Amino acid sequence: MESETTIFANQQLKSNTQIYKPHQIQVYLNPSNLEVNLPKKKVAIGYEFSGETNLMNDNVLKRLSLKIRSSRNLQKLKVDCSKCGVITDKGLEFLCRDLKMLTLLNTFSFDLAHCKLITDKGLKFLSEGLKKLTSLKTISLNFLGCKEITDQGVKNLSQVFKRFPSLNTINLCFVDAKRLLIRA
Repeated sequence: MESETTIFANQQLKSNTQIYKPHQIQVYLNPSNLEVNLPKKKVAIGYEFSGETNLMNDNVLKRLSLKIRSSRNLQKLKVDCSKCGVITDKGLEFLCRDLKMLTLLNTFSFDLAHCKLITDKGLKFLSEGLKKLTSLKTISLNFLGCKEITDQGVKNLSQVFKRFPSLNTINLCFVDAKRLLIRA
C-alpha cells in the first residue's frame, strides 16, 4: 500500500491506505465543516460523511447535497446519520435530488438507523435518487428503528434495484420498522 493524502475538513493528513490513482483521494467530511479545499490536480472519488447526532439535521444534508453536485466523479458515498432523531423526509429529498448526478457511483451506503421521522415518502425520494445510478455494485441501507416505514415504501424501493445491471451486493435493514408486515 502506498501513502495517500486524506482530507479531513480542511486538514491534510497522511494515512496508509490504498491509493486509487495519483490524482484521486478519499475525503472524510463532518457536519460542522463541509468545505474541503482539495490540493491542485486532485479529484475526490469517495466521500465518507458522519457526525455527532446533535450536529445532524436536514440542513446539513442539504449542504452535503450541494457538495455532491460539484463532485460528479464520486465512486463511493457513505453517509451515516444513525441515531439522529431530527432527520426527516425533507433531508432525504435534499440529498437524493443530486444523487442521480453521480453516474460513476459504484458503492453507496446510507445509515438512517433510529431516524424515526423517516417515512415512505423519504423512501420514495431515495428511490428517485437511485434510479440513474446504473454503475452501482454495492448498496447498503440501514433503516433500523424507522417506525414509520411501511410495506409499500419497501416495495417501491426494492423496484429500483432491478435497474442496476452491475449490482451484486444489497444490504438492507428494516428491523423494528413497526409498520412492516412480515410475510413468510
